[in-house]
Amino acid sequence: MKYSFDYIAFKSNLSQSELFGERYEELLDGSNNLAFTNPLTDDITDILNSILIKYSLLTEFQMEMLNKIFNEFNNIRINIDPNRLKTFQHSFTSDNELLLYRINQRGLINIIINPEDCIAFSFIPNADENNKKFYFLYQDGDFEKLAYDFFSN
Repeated sequence: MKYSFDYIAFKSNLSQSELFGERYEELLDGSNNLAFTNPLTDDITDILNSILIKYSLLTEFQMEMLNKIFNEFNNIRINIDPNRLKTFQHSFTSDNELLLYRINQRGLINIIINPEDCIAFSFIPNADENNKKFYFLYQDGDFEKLAYDFFSN
């Protein structure tokens, strides 16, 4: 799965419509909805593309790593019931790091994509400090493990 700049351009053109731009932007954005819960999102590619549209300051490295992560998210979605995938949110920090995160009753789960050189995974539990999990992942790392860790905690 590779992000499509044609798709991004199409969504951008729709949102620039004088009469319906705001409605198209709201409808196609998907960022107000949690991932995997938007009924208009039939494909995980839509979620990836909405992130790429929303955060225009992403580096080439971040886009490439995001694509690798979403390939594994898609594999999980195919191999496991997609309704069982837990929702996640995303944000862009002032340090230009992209965060994919989930908050549940057990704690906070993060994937942090640095602008230039690596990815970090962390699980910060609410209660038991012994269950903390943190590791770095580089360009040629195990993205399948990262994806399973992200959705299993």
